[in-house]
Amino acid sequence: MSDAEMLQRIADAEAAVAALADEYLDYARADIAQINAGIAAVKNAVDAGSDSATLVADVFAVAHNIKGQAGSFGFPLLTEIAASICGHTRHAKGADAAMADALLLHGAALAEVLDQNLKDDGGAAGSAIMARLSPIIARED
Repeated sequence: MSDAEMLQRIADAEAAVAALADEYLDYARADIAQINAGIAAVKNAVDAGSDSATLVADVFAVAHNIKGQAGSFGFPLLTEIAASICGHTRHAKGADAAMADALLLHGAALAEVLDQNLKDDGGAAGSAIMARLSPIIARED
């Protein structure tokens, strides 16, 4: 393959990613709505004393998707927050009140990042969000 062909393939790939970037916002909104609904279900199960293991696994799955995609589209804060959710839920056999509260804060942070379109590090707003989450992130299992 010639250098020109390689450069053209790279340009084509970059154009494809740019085209997907607009669509990503719709996917991200849907994922964040889904994860927040899942987190609310976890909180309700904990409050009712019900088994939450399947609900926690569902939250993990959506967080894992967000973690894997967001950085590719300029949202590393979403990746970082979703990674923290994964850390809290990956091996969990269910949730307790502390985990449910931590998940609620993470879900709100995900929504805030997307609502404010906080790309890259998010500047001062991104720093404030991460400062609120840092004590929780430090407690990850």
